[in-house]
Amino acid sequence: MRKMLLAAGLLALSATTANAERFPPITDQVVLKECGSCHNAFYPEMLQKSVWQEIMSNLKDHYGEDATITNEATKKHILDFHLTNSADVTNTRQSGKWMEGVTTPAKAVTLAPRFVRKHSGIKPEIFKVKGIDSKANCAACHSGYVQGTFEDNEFTPIYRQAVKGR
Repeated sequence: MRKMLLAAGLLALSATTANAERFPPITDQVVLKECGSCHNAFYPEMLQKSVWQEIMSNLKDHYGEDATITNEATKKHILDFHLTNSADVTNTRQSGKWMEGVTTPAKAVTLAPRFVRKHSGIKPEIFKVKGIDSKANCAACHSGYVQGTFEDNEFTPIYRQAVKGR
């Protein structure tokens, strides 16, 4: 009986985690410092190699901001990290999800088909709430963002309050 209960518990746990939106956490300190100092360090599996190349080739106009990295070795390190782990290069369950529906690579994470599908039911004003401020501020709503998890039921207090107030 104990073995049966243990097996049922393990099955339930694996079923829960199998449906989780999971990325390997970003532990690269250069990427976290350089990218994470202005915005979330985005998971490379969210976009394709060509998009990361384009983003890194024009940091002078990085979505309207100057994000120039003057140290070429640092810039190359960040680019290599994203290219090595991009959605169309890695062969993981998660990168496959982010490739679904891609006909033309999106120019930003918030324009990727996966992002659009997962956020289609969220009212636009939620993204303007103080503390959330933008669709690109994933960590403001997803409590497991830094750990690489996007559970459908694990949201931050600020997101829960924003939705409750609307």
